[in-house]
Amino acid sequence: DMYLRIAPELYLKRLVVGGFERVFEINRNFRNEGISVRHNPEFTMMELYMAYADYKDLIELTESLFRTLAQDVLGTTQVPYGDEVFDFGKPFEKLTMREAIKKYRPETDMADLDNFDSAKAIAESIGIHVEKSWGL
Repeated sequence: DMYLRIAPELYLKRLVVGGFERVFEINRNFRNEGISVRHNPEFTMMELYMAYADYKDLIELTESLFRTLAQDVLGTTQVPYGDEVFDFGKPFEKLTMREAIKKYRPETDMADLDNFDSAKAIAESIGIHVEKSWGL
């Protein structure tokens, strides 16, 4: 019998427990699932773990990764995509969910986000389906 792993997670976490502070792997993953135009059961991904790091450290790492990739592959941090140009040389904009709503949908009454039903109504008014189990 032969088996394909679905993710490197367990192996990488063992390395962290064993004393490696930073581990990563770029790998092939396989899922026993259907294939469609929106889903491929075989794909390449990068998975990483950092001991003693929080989400801010991972944001910094991600910014650095994208900046370095753009510069090394394209020779610039300016990356055109459709009608947009993304500048990976600048720090990413960091917003809480509330800050993003306030910035990109300023007409929203922020007090309405404290109540599930009113928050759901706002989301659904712009085409976002919400389940009760998701909470606030």
